[in-house]
Amino acid sequence: ARLCGATQVCVVDVSDFRLQRLPDDAGVTAIHAERDRPADVVRRLTAGRMADVVFEVTGAADLIPREFEVLREQGRMVMLSSPRGRTAFDFHDLCNRFSYTIIGAHNFSHPPTATLDNPWTMARHVELFFNYLRSGEIDVTPLISHRASFEQAPAMYRQMLADRSQTLGVVIHWN
Repeated sequence: ARLCGATQVCVVDVSDFRLQRLPDDAGVTAIHAERDRPADVVRRLTAGRMADVVFEVTGAADLIPREFEVLREQGRMVMLSSPRGRTAFDFHDLCNRFSYTIIGAHNFSHPPTATLDNPWTMARHVELFFNYLRSGEIDVTPLISHRASFEQAPAMYRQMLADRSQTLGVVIHWN
């Protein structure tokens, strides 16, 4: 988000473990969803303007309607997750009334071939990501929370299924 020009980035989570792994960057604000009211924090940080864009990354269907509380009128909700279960979604209150734009952004939404209207194929996104890594503009090492051998992989998967709040990125060594 910062590389794309966002000057204020807020991250909301219920896991202190995850929030503590955020970059030490003045433009990133950690919001604990159980201790803080995200809408109040965003309202204060944006002088009441609220968020231009919200990225849904939890996959928790029951949280999605509340995520709209931090979004400004005519803001964009980008669905990066794959929510499981039904979401109670009132189109009048959560879409029509405020003219929100909801964008599904999954791998399947990439065009197979670049066009002048949309050059962002999966290959182009991968190229951009690796260019950012090579240049040092992004660093994913803080996102690695665990390293495990391939023998430990089944236990690591069980741990993530039981409580994913204590895990971010897992590197499995295959040698």
